[in-house]
Amino acid sequence: RSRICYAETTSLGLDLESDEFVEMMLLDSFFIIELFHKSMNRELRDIDDHIFQSKQIVHDLRHDLILLENQIPFFILVCLFNMTRLPSLGIIHIAINFL
Repeated sequence: RSRICYAETTSLGLDLESDEFVEMMLLDSFFIIELFHKSMNRELRDIDDHIFQSKQIVHDLRHDLILLENQIPFFILVCLFNMTRLPSLGIIHIAINFL
């Protein structure tokens, strides 16, 4: 279902096999979910959290997530977020908070 969201496999910059594509979707999605969650909950950040130590990195991540070519299909984020045991805030709420 997620592959049809892309014009072609090369639009990802890679010619990925099915397992590689799934792995990339999972890793990228969980990174985004954790980024959003840690953005709202400072107590979850490690003292040496590389991402939140620099406002420039957070700014760059916001910019990258808004770019159309960097989009992960939203239904993937919703599905994976719903599998987490995070508080009952929705993925939309934590995404808006970050962006």
